[in-house]
Amino acid sequence: MKILSPIAHGVIDIAFITVLAMAPIMFDLEPAVDTACYVMAGAICCSPL
Repeated sequence: MKILSPIAHGVIDIAFITVLAMAPIMFDLEPAVDTACYVMAGAICCSPL
């Protein structure tokens, strides 16, 4: 059962990665949280490869 089309899933993925990578800049988070956000964004971005 497909809930999302592949295109919709891709759009949501890119939007989530962008928000996750921009969160440390937008919200002035602590350095450890900054690193965690960047690592998670990179991992999610590279996971389909």
